This record gives sequence, C-alpha cells and structure tokens, in this order.
Amino acid sequence: MHRFHASKHVRLLFHSFQRGLPHLLPGQHWYVVASVINSLGSGLYLPFVVLYGHQVVGLSFPLVGLGLSVAFGVSLATGPLQGALVDRFGARALQIAAYLVQAVGFLGFLLAHSFPVFLLLATLVALGDTTPAGLALLADLAAPDERDRWIGLRRVMGNAGLGVGGVFGGVAVATGGRGGYQVIVVLNAVSFVAAALMLTRVPLQTTRSTNSTGSPATPSTPSASLEASAGESRAARGGVSGYRAILRDHPFLVLVLVSMVFWMSNYSVDIVLAPYSVSVLRVPLWVPGALFALNTGLIVGAQIPIMGLLASRRRTRTLMVGGIGYMVAFLGLAATPLLPAHTLVVTLGALMLLATIAEIIVIATMIALAAAMAPLHLRGRYLALISLSLGMAQAITPLVATALLVTVPSAFWLILTVVLLVAVAAVAWLERRLPLATVLASAASPQRSHHASPAGDGEPGVAASEALHAQNRPTAPGHP
Repeated sequence: MHRFHASKHVRLLFHSFQRGLPHLLPGQHWYVVASVINSLGSGLYLPFVVLYGHQVVGLSFPLVGLGLSVAFGVSLATGPLQGALVDRFGARALQIAAYLVQAVGFLGFLLAHSFPVFLLLATLVALGDTTPAGLALLADLAAPDERDRWIGLRRVMGNAGLGVGGVFGGVAVATGGRGGYQVIVVLNAVSFVAAALMLTRVPLQTTRSTNSTGSPATPSTPSASLEASAGESRAARGGVSGYRAILRDHPFLVLVLVSMVFWMSNYSVDIVLAPYSVSVLRVPLWVPGALFALNTGLIVGAQIPIMGLLASRRRTRTLMVGGIGYMVAFLGLAATPLLPAHTLVVTLGALMLLATIAEIIVIATMIALAAAMAPLHLRGRYLALISLSLGMAQAITPLVATALLVTVPSAFWLILTVVLLVAVAAVAWLERRLPLATVLASAASPQRSHHASPAGDGEPGVAASEALHAQNRPTAPGHP
C-alpha cells in the first residue's frame, strides 16, 4: 500500500520554490525594491480612484468614469510610440521617466477641482502606467533562462503589494475622510519617486551582454544565445525596420492575437465573475470577495513554485495547458445555473482555483515568449504590442460581457471557450514555426546544472542544434 511521505512532498515544494526564484546579479535587488514600493503605493490608491474623483474632486460618477476611460484610451493610442522611445533611449530611462510622470500626476490631484484638470492628470498617470518600458526593462534584466521566473516574481510582488497597500488605504480613508484620500494620493506620489530613485541604482548591464550568472552571453548555452538570433533573423527579412519589420513577423502577430484572447480570459475573471455570481447565480454578496481573496492568495503563494515546476517546459505547451485550464473553468461557469443552489459556493471556489492556476501558468509564460521572440533592437516595440493587446482586451471584454449578462449570461463563457480553443490551436501552430531556443527557456545555467537541460539527458548542444535547424526551416514541424 502506498504511504504518504509528508517530508518528501515538503522537500519537493521547497525545491520547486527554489527553482522558481530568479538568480539576482549585483545591483538587481534595487529593481525588486522598486517593484515592491511601486506595488504598495498603487495598492493604496487603486481601489479608491473612482471615489477620489467623486468625493474629493467633486465630479459625478459618470464624469469620473468618462475621464478615466478617455485617459486610458489616450495612453493606449500612444503605446506604439512609447515602444519606439524605449528602443531609442532604453527601458530603464523610460521607466524612471514614467514613474516621475505618475508622481507629478498624483501630486496634481491635490489641486484638481474640475473635470479638465482631472482628465489631464488622469492622462498623465495612465501614460506612465501603461508604458511598455516596465516589461522591456524586465526582459533586459533577466537572462533568457531566468525571464519566466522574473515575470513570476514580479506578479507575486505586484499582487502582494496591491493587497497590503489596499488594506492601509482602506484604513486611511475610513479614519481620515477627505484628508485620508489626500494622504493616500501623496503617499502614492512619494512611492513613485522612491521607485524611480531605486531604478537609478539598477546597473545598465542587461542580457544584451550577460547571462544569469553575470558572464558574457556568448559562451552561455548555445540555445540561450540562439534566442536573440532567431528574432533578429525574422526581423531582418525584407530589409525593413521598426514596426514594418514587426508586421512581417507573422508568428509574432499571431502571438499578439493569442495574447489578447488570454488577457480577455484573465480580465473576465476579474470583472465579470462578480456580477455573474451575484446577479445570475444569486450567491451571497460575500462570495465574490472570498473568491478574489483566494485568487490573490494563490498567486502570491503558488506563482513561484509553479514557475519552478515549469522551468524546463516548452513555453508553447505551457500556454496550451493554461488555455485548456481556462476552457474547463469557463465551461463550468456556463453550467453553474443548472446546479443546485447549495453547491454553488463550493463550485465557484473550485472554478476560481482552476482559473487562477491557468492565470499563473499563462501570463508569465506569454510575456516571456514575446520577449524571446523580439529582436534586441526592437524589443520595446514588440512588447508595446503585447501591452496593446492587454489594452484591447480591457476595452472589448466589458462591452461584450455586459451585453450578454442581461440577455444570455452563460453565452459569454461559451463564446470565450470557443475563442480560447482557436487560440490554443494557434499556439500549436506557433510551436511548429519557432526555434526551440525561443519556445524553451534554457535551464542549463550553472546554478541549475543539476536539473534536466532543455534538450534532455544533459545535452544542451542538442537543443542548440535543433533550434538552429528550426531557425533555418521556419515552417518545419517542431521537435517532439
């Protein structure tokens, strides 16, 4: 009879957690500190942005919503330009500028008492918040074999900071009234200035010259060095540059569309699940809050171990598994109106668990794959389009969801499932057309040499050889 060994599973969990953490080079801890400070500051204000515009600025709720939507639309439209600026001036410089612009915007809110001023300041904040410089800086800091882990760590810090900041922001507003709102605005501005100062300490040394151990990238694993060359090869076709080169990179354009579908899936859980649960399923009002507490807790607690478990898996196949997880969760949500009322809370909890695991798997992997596909000199533009796909998902999802919630509520989840099925098929198509060095992050750094290499059986050279053949034969099937 099989016996359960708790110590063995604890060691496995600890081992996965270790593998899921990135290796910090000298000076990179300042980036971690900046990210934590930024998340805490954002958590202070984000839950109260609409209330601030109404209670302090004195605007009606519709005007606050209009101002925030217009600001977001302007920032979305400038995304491609910001990507070009990242490629021109560097990700760190643009991210520092973005933090300072947001600090100015939030301090200006103290003087805002009209809609035009509120709109101007909200636009400044949105421009700084949606810049692709953050993703580009992370891609620059992280070696190819570390990028998925870095993105996972960033998500953990972001969710934890937002949660803790939200608690303190709630206390400030509850005890200070109007003054409490102003306090959280000032503290958020200070957090952006502090984060900008922290980033000035981050070394400019990036993966353009180093790998995860700090040594030159050229003598790194062959599969890691081929990652950049694959993107350069695709971008060089046709002798064009800039966004014209991206328009000729058909696999990446497919990834942008796939990313929009995955962002829609993630965003649907964020904004549609609560009204669906309360208005359609008639569950108690405390249930959505409990579901989102479960979501946040899982991301903070499980993101890093899961990234460790996925360290040597193909990114494309990881995305397919995550997409299938979303599909199962959404099919379950579509079927919940048919279930007995007393089973709904437990069912919703299980479906939120599944959707959160899918989110953990998909988001970090999707961004890492986009960064791996980007040529170094066009990385800002490539990641700007990934950010644009998020913005498009945020614009489309509420329109479709709210229209269906008042007509055929379950149809929204069924339509999203069908779209996800197409997206998963597109990822399978991508795997057959991308080099192995792009779809499989190198796991052969010295810190992890005792783990399985990307090629299997400790043969990174085989992975490099296969990636080179895949690069030369972009339409050939991928290695099984």
